[in-house]
Amino acid sequence: MHRESTAPSIHPLTLLGAALFQAACVETVEVPFESCTYLEKSVPRGSVVVAEDQCSQCTCGSDGLMSCVDLPCGCVAPDGSLIENGANWTDGCTNCGCADNLLGCDTGLCGPCSEPAPTCPQGAPLCVSEAQCDAELGWYCITNCDCDPKGLPACDVPPGCNGGPICDTTTGSWGCISPVCDCDGEVPTCEVLPGCVLTPVCEPMTGWSCLAECTCDGAPPNCGFVGAAECGVSGWECATPGSPCGEFAPVCPAMSPECTPFPVCTEFQEWICIEECPSDFCLGEPPACQPDFDNCLFFQICSAFGWQCNLSCF
Repeated sequence: MHRESTAPSIHPLTLLGAALFQAACVETVEVPFESCTYLEKSVPRGSVVVAEDQCSQCTCGSDGLMSCVDLPCGCVAPDGSLIENGANWTDGCTNCGCADNLLGCDTGLCGPCSEPAPTCPQGAPLCVSEAQCDAELGWYCITNCDCDPKGLPACDVPPGCNGGPICDTTTGSWGCISPVCDCDGEVPTCEVLPGCVLTPVCEPMTGWSCLAECTCDGAPPNCGFVGAAECGVSGWECATPGSPCGEFAPVCPAMSPECTPFPVCTEFQEWICIEECPSDFCLGEPPACQPDFDNCLFFQICSAFGWQCNLSCF
């Protein structure tokens, strides 16, 4: 019995497809040149050199080729004209020179102040004169003076009027301002308040008012972080200008003999009174308070009830 064995046949199209698949999987990577050759010299990639005409510029690219930009020999003047190497240019004020295709200019003064500043004469001992330039008129001298405080004059200012001494800064001499009267009629009689002295004062544009200078009993109160103790017509006050809770804070009464009370402005724009006690009143370590926010800050305080975190806004 005769048996023939045959090798499996491969179709030509199958071989062609395999070749195309293999070719598609090969990635072509272009490696940039590290240098170029120009005028028989090696130029590093990215470098700029002066061309053969000593004016244009050439750059070495990643493809190994030099690319050149044609530039004129010389320099461009401020008015756009071309200056040859070694030549100078001027418009009467600005002087320029060109060397190796580089422009250098020296700008001077033009017009009426082109000459040096004059020396100004010095006048009175408290006066200083200096030269200043006017673009149209040229140089001129300006004098500023102070007046001698010992020569302060006594100016006659009627009651209810505003005026007084004035210093003439151009001559250094004293003068009197002509009185300006904003208050008509007789000087008013201010009421009498216990512990206060009230003086009539003429306020510009508003007329007469009574200025109170008072004397308050006892020590001034603790007015907190943003307050300042002032003696008012009704006694001690805590002035808090600009506070969101108002221009005046309450004077807080003492609650414990060992502790000091003071006002605090809350985030609700209300005044409250708290008191601070010596730290040995409180046990343990002070607490960690929350971070501050907006115009408010948290602070640790030892109160009669122990350590607390309080908030003060301003």
